[in-house]
Amino acid sequence: MLPFIRNDLAQFQAYAPHPGGDSGSPVASEIILDRLDTNECPYDLPLELKQKLAWAYQHEIETNRYPDGSHTTLKDAIVNYVNRGVPDAESPVNSTNLCVGNGSDELIRSLLIATCLGGEGSILVANPTFSMYGILAKTLGIPVVKIGRCEDNFEMDLAAAQNAIEHPEKAPIRVVFVVHPNSPTANALTEAEINWLKSLPREVLVVIDEAYFEFSQTTLLGELLQHPNWVILRTFSKAFRLAGLRVGYAIAHPDFIAI
Repeated sequence: MLPFIRNDLAQFQAYAPHPGGDSGSPVASEIILDRLDTNECPYDLPLELKQKLAWAYQHEIETNRYPDGSHTTLKDAIVNYVNRGVPDAESPVNSTNLCVGNGSDELIRSLLIATCLGGEGSILVANPTFSMYGILAKTLGIPVVKIGRCEDNFEMDLAAAQNAIEHPEKAPIRVVFVVHPNSPTANALTEAEINWLKSLPREVLVVIDEAYFEFSQTTLLGELLQHPNWVILRTFSKAFRLAGLRVGYAIAHPDFIAI
């Protein structure tokens, strides 16, 4: 370990999402069709769509210029898409509710920096779940509190979760991460779990990862704006087959997005 690296990072190894050969290079896509560890779509984009993307890159994108940091055009398109998914919402989402990131990982890291960095707090996760919450938190020196799930239905152990909130062992829990539906167990949040999230104090940020919304068609977007301490994460990496382009977005209260 290099002497200038933090001691708590000594346990980490480089993340390798796919098995490789002797050289460590990834196995060719045609050999492994279903990469279950990353839940990638096995089918690439149609050639016609790739040609349109290539044309736009050649004729419309100036690579010598910095891009629009506010992502105005992309946000407007996402707003239209998101609102179609909740047609009866009392308060439709607008661009002030959106933040776009380089994949959900960048958004998760930004949330952690804004809430827990510098010993301000810890995060709560219910394992098994998406591993990057804990990995990103640990790289930032943020404590990770892990609770279990019921063996018969994979529901969160809410008693353990509440105890962790009320009696923190280290820094107070500032962020609760849940996935709706969860990966890898595939179960959506139950009414009891949703009610528990609603009961949390406003000092606790609730991050609801809806990466698989397009498959489940279950969402808490209709209730989001009633809870200023809720954030919904979504991605274009799964149903839209754009994992290689790294586009994720967060939906939250405008005051939080503005930070």
